Amino acid sequence: MEKTVTELLENIVTLAEQVKDFQCADFITSVYLAEQMTSVNELSHHVTKMERLCGDEHAIYHYDLTLLKAYPNPFSFKMPGP
Repeated sequence: MEKTVTELLENIVTLAEQVKDFQCADFITSVYLAEQMTSVNELSHHVTKMERLCGDEHAIYHYDLTLLKAYPNPFSFKMPGP
């Protein structure tokens, strides 16, 4: 999905340049496209790391803990009691 959004933003930039709307092209490039590239890069790193774990449950558990520390969950979940 991130790659699709990036492609659509690139299409907007191309169209803006064709109609000589350079302010729009600069705005999309500097604000939205830069953030998209960062997101795509981050997600690809996560995919690569998950592929390297090869289903090792212990390694996946530790990677999950690392993600939890890097991206704390703003919601609090309560386990149902007996």
